[in-house]
Amino acid sequence: MRTHRLLTASIALAAVSAGLLTACGQTEDERARRAAEDYADTVIERDFPAACELFGPSYRQRLGGLDGCVTSQRVQWAQPVEEIQVVKVLAKKRRGLAKLEISRQGFGPSPLTLVLKRPEKLWLIVGQR
Repeated sequence: MRTHRLLTASIALAAVSAGLLTACGQTEDERARRAAEDYADTVIERDFPAACELFGPSYRQRLGGLDGCVTSQRVQWAQPVEEIQVVKVLAKKRRGLAKLEISRQGFGPSPLTLVLKRPEKLWLIVGQR
């Protein structure tokens, strides 16, 4: 009985440790890239409310709250997008930039830079250039 409990406890501890190492193993660049990729996915899917949820509260407020943000995204992405590629991410401490290339049918790639900030655990979009 005691061996079984010890083995079960060891397996549980190993699983928790592996999860922590995976989360800790990501660099800030990788975490910021994930935020940019999530934004790209929501835009391609035309899920603008989900895209706006990736924005920081003050940026969303500058766009007119959630409704204004959704309207802004619909206007910005009125022409359907074939592909959005995250080409470069630079993140340092709590600030970062993600450079994207947007491909639309019949046009060459156009650039978009997302300004990112990590006020707590998650990277948020706080501006676009």
